[in-house]
Amino acid sequence: GWDNFHFTGDEREDPFVGGPYADPDGDGRVNWAEYALGSDPWSEDVDSVKLTFVTVSKKKYCALVFDRASNALDVQYAIMGTGDLLWELWSPAGSTVYRTTPLDDGRETITLRETAAATASRRFLRLRLTFTE
Repeated sequence: GWDNFHFTGDEREDPFVGGPYADPDGDGRVNWAEYALGSDPWSEDVDSVKLTFVTVSKKKYCALVFDRASNALDVQYAIMGTGDLLWELWSPAGSTVYRTTPLDDGRETITLRETAAATASRRFLRLRLTFTE
C-alpha cells in the first residue's frame, strides 16, 4: 500500500521512479529505505529523518531511536554494534524493542535497544534494515 500512496500506476511501473532501489527525490535514500523509515520518497528529507543514539533504563542499555512506518511488517530492524571504529568489525548486537510511541501520521517512534547492558567505555551503533518478504 505504501507505493500506491506515493506513486501513480505509471510511476510504479518505472523501475527508475517507483522501483525499490530508485531514488526519485535524489536524497541518497532509496525507496525501500524511505518505506522502512516512514519518509517521503518525493521530499529531500535526509536532515529531518531522526536516528538518535541514547542510553535507556538504569542498566544503561545502548539504544537507537527512529521513526518507522507503523505497518512496515515486512522489514526487520536490528542494531549492529562495535566498540572501536578502527579495529573492530560491525556485528549484530542483539536488539529488542524498548518503547513504541504512535504518531498521528501513520508512523511510530521506536526505541530499539541492545539486549545486553553496556559494559565498555565506548559503543557505536548503526541501524540495519532487512526486508523479510
